[in-house]
Amino acid sequence: QGRSSGIHPAFLILPSTLAVSLAFMLPIATPPNAIVFASGAIRVIDMIKSGVVMNIIGFLVIFFAATTWMPKIFGLSDRATEIFFHLNTTANSQRLYNTTG
Repeated sequence: QGRSSGIHPAFLILPSTLAVSLAFMLPIATPPNAIVFASGAIRVIDMIKSGVVMNIIGFLVIFFAATTWMPKIFGLSDRATEIFFHLNTTANSQRLYNTTG
């Protein structure tokens, strides 16, 4: 998939890894949510209202970090993407021609 789009896989993997922790909306999302909901002081609709806001803020922070800090921290440039795909292609072609059966 990455070769057709020209995007380094880290640009997809790292933000996705961070985004899975954005479970704020429902009582079953995290143990603290379940504890608070079990107290009876908060309704599901209240959790959804505040959870949506927190999810949007989290999305914006991850998007900002992925587009600004991540390339600098992990050295993800166009040259790094070319090297990644070259190494990946070389390894795959060697695996196809190296039959030791």
